[in-house]
Amino acid sequence: MLFTNLITHLIRAGYAERAVKKELVQEACITLDELKYFLQLAWEMKILTNQKYLTLSSALTEVGKMIGAWIKQQRKETPAERENKEICGQRGTDSTCSSRCQSS
Repeated sequence: MLFTNLITHLIRAGYAERAVKKELVQEACITLDELKYFLQLAWEMKILTNQKYLTLSSALTEVGKMIGAWIKQQRKETPAERENKEICGQRGTDSTCSSRCQSS
């Protein structure tokens, strides 16, 4: 179930609008952490062999790196957001400008 939830979050995030994408990627990150926890638990309970655990764990670590990079990319400003800040910086306290800056 956690595998399918993770895949679902990632697919939905890929198609989502920017405002929703951040939340979906965060949900994927949380699901990945849950998956890693239960994987380790299964290994500690000897349900998984060492080799299976290492194989799955390294794959999940790579997925985690990809999700982390996606989160980092989401934190960066888009060119439109930069333009809004530059315009607002030039115009000072213009009411139209300040409302645009508050929304970003």
